[in-house]
Amino acid sequence: MYMRILFSLFWVLIMSITDTYKFGDLLGKGGFGAVYNGLRKEENKEVIIKAVEKRNRGRNYLNEVYFLQKLKHLDIIVQIIEHFQALDMIYIVFEKTDGMMDLFDFICLHGRLTEMTAKIIFKQVLDATLVCVNEGVLHGDLKDENILIHKENLQIKLIDFGTSLHIKKGFYTEYEGTNIYAPPEWKLKRKFTADGLNAWSLGVILYTMLQGDIPYDESENMWKLSLKWAVSKDATDLLKKLLKKNYKKRIALAKIKCQRWVKQDT
Repeated sequence: MYMRILFSLFWVLIMSITDTYKFGDLLGKGGFGAVYNGLRKEENKEVIIKAVEKRNRGRNYLNEVYFLQKLKHLDIIVQIIEHFQALDMIYIVFEKTDGMMDLFDFICLHGRLTEMTAKIIFKQVLDATLVCVNEGVLHGDLKDENILIHKENLQIKLIDFGTSLHIKKGFYTEYEGTNIYAPPEWKLKRKFTADGLNAWSLGVILYTMLQGDIPYDESENMWKLSLKWAVSKDATDLLKKLLKKNYKKRIALAKIKCQRWVKQDT
């Protein structure tokens, strides 16, 4: 009897999304779930549907919904429309962002970017990061795959707030972002600060745009910065400040906009 009630509840919940939306092609699959094209039946409106397995997110399976709602008034994030829950899944419906692709694919398509193009993108990502901080939010997994960019006008939006945290002073002792992009202090001491993580993440993004690859590997030379392709002195200077192994010597987030490379128009 109990199982019958649970099954009935599950069916009602899952029907609530399929009654409203039609699932389309699978766009991608990751560690926490999958992303699909979707269609809102009543208006025949295209959307994006993210299906997240609750067991993979533990007790924080509504984390992304919470932070998306908190930041919904901002135009620098992909907007949430609504969400649905089933017994083991949560479905998040997003606006469809026409003409956009993630920055990872953009770099794969174009190769390493010119400094001018990289600067246009970097300034927007920096501004978006600062806005999130002002709203009390640490994105937690800032990387090229979580940045959408318009293929023509280069405008960006942030996505994937599933590992986001409230901004706080002092150290965090839990990290759920992508491990390969984690800052040195996390890998060495299992702790990090909001400012340190944001600066490191921005450094990895900038390096990837200018060099076409991440700035380090899992070798004994990890975190030793080297440039395969020449860039300007100002760009090199900023990269060194962002990617300092010692977080105490890493540039503060608030000071990045004052750096010469960022302030220059070209």
